[in-house]
Amino acid sequence: MKMLLSKSQQRQLEIIEVLYEKKEFVHLKELAELVKASERVIINDLSTIKSTFEKLDIQTSIKGVILRTNATIGIDGVYRYYLENSLNFRVLEYIFFNPGVSVIDASESLYISVSSFYRAIEKINKAIIQLFHFKVVGGQLRIEGDERDIRYFFAQYFSEKCETLAWPFVYLDERIFSEILLYFSNFSKIPQDFARFRFFKYVVAVNYYRTVQGNTLSIDSAYSKELYERIKQSENFNEIITGYSQKLGIALNFKTLEQLFAGFVRKDFYFSYEQLLADVSIHRHVASSVQLLKKFLMNLLADFGIRLTNYEDLILHLHNTSHLDKFEIESYFILHNKKKRVIKVLETYYPNFYKKVVEGLTEYRLKVHGECNEYIINHLVYTLFSHWDHLFNELYSKLPVIKALVISDFDLPHAKAICDTFNYYMNEQLLAEPFTEEVLNLDELVNSEYDIIVSTFELPTQDLEYYLYVDKIVEASTVQKLREIVEEISLKKRNI
Repeated sequence: MKMLLSKSQQRQLEIIEVLYEKKEFVHLKELAELVKASERVIINDLSTIKSTFEKLDIQTSIKGVILRTNATIGIDGVYRYYLENSLNFRVLEYIFFNPGVSVIDASESLYISVSSFYRAIEKINKAIIQLFHFKVVGGQLRIEGDERDIRYFFAQYFSEKCETLAWPFVYLDERIFSEILLYFSNFSKIPQDFARFRFFKYVVAVNYYRTVQGNTLSIDSAYSKELYERIKQSENFNEIITGYSQKLGIALNFKTLEQLFAGFVRKDFYFSYEQLLADVSIHRHVASSVQLLKKFLMNLLADFGIRLTNYEDLILHLHNTSHLDKFEIESYFILHNKKKRVIKVLETYYPNFYKKVVEGLTEYRLKVHGECNEYIINHLVYTLFSHWDHLFNELYSKLPVIKALVISDFDLPHAKAICDTFNYYMNEQLLAEPFTEEVLNLDELVNSEYDIIVSTFELPTQDLEYYLYVDKIVEASTVQKLREIVEEISLKKRNI
């Protein structure tokens, strides 16, 4: 959806993304080639970026350009800025909240000319169709098309545009709305936590606006009807519903509730593994999904010799994720691909395991749904890595142990003290041992079993692939350098 930004915004965002990913100096010529612009344009863009994003520490020198990152600032705010300041996204948001408005009135409200508004609509419709099946229709402005895509797009848009604690739906009292959603999710046993509930609120809020505006989503009512009948039997149901209806300004009858909670009250979505299993004997599609996921996970366990303690829970989440598709926020993105960096790190650090996961989930998706794409596979991969309890501990335990030999020209206890310090900071990733021989043979060091040679005096290092000098005492900088060396060796040696 970057096409909805202006050309200069697209270019500046790409510059920031390149620098954020590289985390090292990038020469101006290389940056210009990557962004496909002249060096002069890049220089002007860098000046604009620095003045716009004062918290981003962008430095330039003869080495090139670098974006210094720290533990308190990410680039989420960059994406929010461009979504907030893009004319095309502002037009989409305005029409979402004000359907039926005329082009003239919309143009005046956004302080742009009518011709600019029509150009914006044309550009929006060209860009949107690449991933979502809807369009902006002129005259009395409205958004038409696949209702599921429309609802997903705006829930994802507001999720990316707004800060985590912000609430963009000004005509919905957030406190009251949250109270209503908690009532229904608690009764329905929809699992919630901080992040889930935020997404849940955004999805239902968008559903609320679309429903009030007269737009409906086609739903198989069999399951939702059953759930509604159970809710009706709860204590003081009529009194509670009447109160909430008055607060929301909408009658919370069956049809309305079904539209508000679309995606969460539908076939193929389950709140518990027991519910999922109950349908295995009834629906062939569900049985196939569960059987394929079981086989996939068992193969992973056998291939890599790792454990899975929440087997049933993981099957439930993978099944739901695959079947929610565009009902679940973050399965697709507008500007900010938050999963991209996570996926890249997983692929880098656990290449063999990652490859098997992608292959297995792709096969599962094709057999169950008959189609797949990069977005849904990445979403499924993320779900597996995040919902598999203690997976990273299991993978970490399979990493090769790096061995270091510590040689001190003080005394043996000094070498042992350095070993203890290294082993403490590096946990189980490193085994540091002291040199205990009387005579040091350099040729034997080069051909030894040790990956890293550490010494408190200078050694000829031309034949040593990994060498670390310790200036008598281990400092924070020494530990950091050791971490970098261990990381580099580990990436070369890991087989998982």
